[in-house]
Amino acid sequence: MNDQTIDAFTYTLVREYLADGLPGRSSLNTRIHPQDEMLLFLLDAQSYQGKEEQAVLAYFKSAQEIVDRVDRAIAWHQKSWTNIDRFLEFACGYGRLTRFWVEKLAPDKVWASDIYTNAVDFVSQELGVHGIDSVVDPKSYHCDEKFNCILVYSLFSHLPENRFGQWLSRLYDLLLPGGLLLFSVHDRAVQPPGYTMPESGILFVEQSESQSLDRAEYGSSWVTEDFVKRAIATSMGNEVSYTRFPRAFTLQDLYVVVKTPNCDFSDLKIDFTPKGALEDYFMDDRGRFFLRGWSAIVQPDHGVAEIQVWCKGKQVNRLLQRCIPSAPSQKAAQVLGIDPQWTEKSGWSCVFSLPEEVDLETAVIMIKAVSDRQTERIIVLNWMKTLLPEGIPTQCVAETSWKQVIQSQSNWWRAKILDNIWSNNIQANLDRATLKPAPNSKGVILELEGWVVVLDSDITIEEIQIFLNGTLKQRCVPTCVRPDVAQYWGKTNYIYSGWIAECYQQEEIQLERDRLSNAEHYRLQIKIIDSEGEIHTVCDRLLATLLSK
Repeated sequence: MNDQTIDAFTYTLVREYLADGLPGRSSLNTRIHPQDEMLLFLLDAQSYQGKEEQAVLAYFKSAQEIVDRVDRAIAWHQKSWTNIDRFLEFACGYGRLTRFWVEKLAPDKVWASDIYTNAVDFVSQELGVHGIDSVVDPKSYHCDEKFNCILVYSLFSHLPENRFGQWLSRLYDLLLPGGLLLFSVHDRAVQPPGYTMPESGILFVEQSESQSLDRAEYGSSWVTEDFVKRAIATSMGNEVSYTRFPRAFTLQDLYVVVKTPNCDFSDLKIDFTPKGALEDYFMDDRGRFFLRGWSAIVQPDHGVAEIQVWCKGKQVNRLLQRCIPSAPSQKAAQVLGIDPQWTEKSGWSCVFSLPEEVDLETAVIMIKAVSDRQTERIIVLNWMKTLLPEGIPTQCVAETSWKQVIQSQSNWWRAKILDNIWSNNIQANLDRATLKPAPNSKGVILELEGWVVVLDSDITIEEIQIFLNGTLKQRCVPTCVRPDVAQYWGKTNYIYSGWIAECYQQEEIQLERDRLSNAEHYRLQIKIIDSEGEIHTVCDRLLATLLSK
């Protein structure tokens, strides 16, 4: 890192994220102070070392999660941001979140406070907000204003016991009647191994990411809800009510306090957003990309409904594949630190081929997770060329279209065009149905491969849906290269007519020697949805008659 202010907008991945993941935020100030401790922490993290662009991207992605929670609390309490006259972000740092508040409020309605004078000066000058220098001792904190809402993110997760209650009391005094206080803590559920929670209900350790603050005053703390409840009662009064949202910020809990006696929080709902990762990927000798990963939500009654894989670039903005996460993932439970039962349907896999117009030097892969409440999150954003196997020069691949590469090696293909299934303008074929054990879990994976073409040039294929015994198990789009299909029909636009899908089935479907033991109990249906919304059932057969033996 140099000493100059960083403009994150110079990074392609950040621009793509702001354009797609934060629509309507084109005016967002993307300048970052070089001493921003949050960015320095990410740059120092093992997963981002030597990857400055990815660290800067993570800086904005992690901020969005916090902003979403605050948005929902404001919508519940104030109905709209327009009803707020004074908003204080306490412990604002160098403005990672503050930049979002001035997108919602006029800067003169926003106050930002931090113990770092340089940080306060930076956010005041860059964002035009009011700045307040903070101090170690709450009794010495000077502020003449009262606020509709005060946000304190990731301060109480660093305070020792005495300061915890003192700062709660001081900040509560700064609220207007009916005002809203939002603060986060580390719950005991995420305390590090090897430590024992004291009877007081707060575990404080003199260590933190700060390079300059006194660690006896700013370390790392984990608390029980009973401790927070007592601290609220002691510092604000027994009549003050609160509500808690465990893991609202992934590793931190959100506490919501309203300066109103006996406040009813029953209608305050916070929808958690998907998390996820790309775990494994490879390209086979036919130029098809196989991706596997996980996506989950830190909430027991909430899940991920769909994964979308997009290609973004100068000449392309295309959905490459979609799928349903349905397999168990031990990795998801480990990374998120949640009950494995919550991740029983978090593993996903998909297959696609790249469009021939893709320039691998500039193309970006974007993987989105869509929740069952239609909340979208970008879980992976990276350069497409990172998916290529080592040893393949991107320049050589970029100079030759994917169609030419594949057609020149058409001897790879051995699929037979037999038993075609007709449905109006749709023609399809299921080439292969194979069972294999599910990795690291009980159950099996049913892998299906086929192709579909549409004879009417004005109609396109929107989606392929796969059902087992009437239950939707998987969805995908035909984007895999099939030169054999294109050659058979004599139409080059059929080159991307192939598809591959994996369906996880928790119950065992056994193949025993030369016979199927229970596959006759499963009926496979494959339905095609076209661009006019018409549904074509192109396969409706017992699984036992289709499986490769």
